[in-house]
Amino acid sequence: MEINKLFFRSSLFLIFILLFSSSYAQKKELKGIVYDDVTKKPLESVVVYLNGTTKGTITNTKGKFYLELNTASSESLIISYLGYRNVTLDQSEIEDNDNIIVYLKEQLELLDPVFLENDDWSREKKMHYFKMNFIGSKELQKNCIILNEDDINLFYSTSKKILYASAYVPIKIRNNLFGYSISYDLMDFEVEFKHKKGAKPIVKSVFFMGNSFFKEFEDIVNTQDDKLKYVRRRKNAYNGSVVHFMRSLATNTLKKNRFELIYRGKKVEPEAHFKVSMQNGFANVLAEAEKISIIYDKTLRSSIMFKSQNTSFNIDSYGNFGPVKLFQFDGYMGRLKVGKMLPLDYGLE
Repeated sequence: MEINKLFFRSSLFLIFILLFSSSYAQKKELKGIVYDDVTKKPLESVVVYLNGTTKGTITNTKGKFYLELNTASSESLIISYLGYRNVTLDQSEIEDNDNIIVYLKEQLELLDPVFLENDDWSREKKMHYFKMNFIGSKELQKNCIILNEDDINLFYSTSKKILYASAYVPIKIRNNLFGYSISYDLMDFEVEFKHKKGAKPIVKSVFFMGNSFFKEFEDIVNTQDDKLKYVRRRKNAYNGSVVHFMRSLATNTLKKNRFELIYRGKKVEPEAHFKVSMQNGFANVLAEAEKISIIYDKTLRSSIMFKSQNTSFNIDSYGNFGPVKLFQFDGYMGRLKVGKMLPLDYGLE
C-alpha cells in the first residue's frame, strides 16, 4: 500500500503536502471492522482517522467503525492502535469498498537505532534544534508543547552534519494557541547543517514527514471568550498559508482573498500564469512559469517554484496537490512548521 505522507523540506525551502476540504465534494460514509491478525478477534478502541484532519473515530466493542468522507479527495485513511503496526489505506483502496476489513499486526519490540559513529551533541542541544525545526520558534514552543519528549530518539551525525529524529509512538502535542491536541506519527526527520568555525551551526535544509490527527481540546472553558480567542488565532494562522493559497487557486479566488502574484518584478493576473479547470471535483492546474512570487495582504511574501515551465498538477477536495516533487515554497510559506499547522479540514464545515 502506498502511504500518503505529510512532509516538509527547506533550504531554506519547504515542500508541502497539505490537504484541504471543499464544499463541492460529495460525502460518503465509510464503514469497516478491525481485527487482530493472529487471534482474528475484533479490536476495540482502534483510532481511525483521515490524515491531517479532525475527522476520526474509534472502533466499538465489535471492532466496527463508521466515518464520513469526501469522495473527491486523495488523503489517506490511518488505522492506529498502540502496540500494533499502523495501516494506511489510500483512496484507491477505500473509494469503492463499502465494508473495509483490516487486520492489524502486533508491533515487535523495537530497539533504539544503532549508529556506527560518535554523537558529540548533548541531548539538550539536539532537542533544541529538533523543536526549532519541528515546532517552530521559541515563542511558538511556549504554547505548542510536546508532551512526550522522552519518546523521541535523536542522533547527530558528525560526518554528515545531519540531525536525525525518530519515535516509535506518536508524538503528543498540545497547541494552546489554537486549542488542538495533535497526535503526530513521525516517519522521518532530518536537519542538515553547515558549520563555520567559532559560529553556531546554520540550518541548511529541513525534512520531515508523518501522519497527523487533530482533536479539539476537551478541557477548555466553554465560554464565548474562549471560543473567540481560538477562532481569531486560527484565522490569523490560516490567512496567507499554503492551504489558503491552494484553496484560492482551485476556486479562482486569489484576488478576492487578497493574494497578489508577481512575475519578473511585475504584478500579473492569476489567469495569465495559472490555467484552472474542474473535473470530477478536482482542480486541474497548468502553471506556465517556473517561479511566481506571492504576496498576501501586501505584507506576507512567498514564492512558489516549479521544476519546469508548463507544469501540470491537481488539487483535490482537501487541497492535496501533486505531483509533490514538482513544488517548492520559499519565504513566509516556506518557514511554517507544526506550531502553525491547522487541521486540513479547517474552515470547511
